[in-house]
Amino acid sequence: MLLRNTPYRALAVVYTAAILIGIFEYSRDPGNVPDIYGDSVRNFPMAVARLYPGRPESEYLLGRRLEAIVENRFNRVDMQRDPAMLRQFLNDWNVSLHESAQHYERAIDLGMKSEEDLLYNYAITLIRIRADPRRIDQAIAAWRYHFPFSERRALELRRQAIERELRQFPVAVPDVPSPDAATRPERTRDGA
Repeated sequence: MLLRNTPYRALAVVYTAAILIGIFEYSRDPGNVPDIYGDSVRNFPMAVARLYPGRPESEYLLGRRLEAIVENRFNRVDMQRDPAMLRQFLNDWNVSLHESAQHYERAIDLGMKSEEDLLYNYAITLIRIRADPRRIDQAIAAWRYHFPFSERRALELRRQAIERELRQFPVAVPDVPSPDAATRPERTRDGA
């Protein structure tokens, strides 16, 4: 009788050990997970860009990296305490998003159209930098064309929500020239 239960005891010990290890891994602090975008040591996009320069995947990851860095810098409490920090953050945010949009455009120009995140993030970035509405419409149309059955939230709804949010903040003037800046008329001091 004792010999018949022995295989099941070993199996029970193995399962118990596996469950305990699983519980330990599940309950671990997620702070131990490396930030692959902003970490200076484990920076995946920069490594890919060095290994494969000029590839569309590298450009996409570099654009995503810039977005992630800006998002990680946002601290609502500090911004509410010091309005000057908010102004500086908005300027940095706008510059980084312009650079991110340029990386996304290069990735698209290099032929990367099969990555839904690229087309979606590109459209969102154009909305956030208040690009020319025609460029935004073209980006949304490209996303819709390549991913007609996407389960993601419709970009038209996101566009309305983001534009409502952006109305709360002053327009931050970037230090980098916008690609659609050539189409805008120059304004003089008197506003004419």
